[in-house]
Amino acid sequence: MSVKKITFTTSSSILYAVMMIVFGVLLIVGGVNTADLLLKILVTVSGALVLGLGAFCLFNRSYFLGVTYLVIGILLIVLAWTMMWIAYLAAGIGLMIVATLGLIRRTGWVWSNVMNLVTGLFLVLLSLGVNFAWSFANILFIVIGAFLIVDGIVMLIKR
Repeated sequence: MSVKKITFTTSSSILYAVMMIVFGVLLIVGGVNTADLLLKILVTVSGALVLGLGAFCLFNRSYFLGVTYLVIGILLIVLAWTMMWIAYLAAGIGLMIVATLGLIRRTGWVWSNVMNLVTGLFLVLLSLGVNFAWSFANILFIVIGAFLIVDGIVMLIKR
């Protein structure tokens, strides 16, 4: 009897592709409001993970590191729902770095990296107070959602 072993890489790439398709559909259906909510949830979950890491450090008697992680986790959770511009700035810079590295290393789908670069720039400008027309923002998120769906489907096919 042959047993097929599923590796972490295979299962995580499938999960990543499915998440991209789901996020793409959510962005197309909800536009800016969904993007705002997804970013708030992402920052909140990140804050909760950092809180858990802080508790783990305290449990292992690394008090300075544990307290530092706890403070950062609390700040992430509070700021995600009160000062969203910081989350937009961090997400924009992160997307631009990932996209630039993807283009330099020639990894991933080129259009996906270009779209991440444009989205990152859009988020940075949004965090700095640049006002975009609401219809432009919705059109941008619909295009980003379409690229996410196509990118997720391509990843599933390539696997």
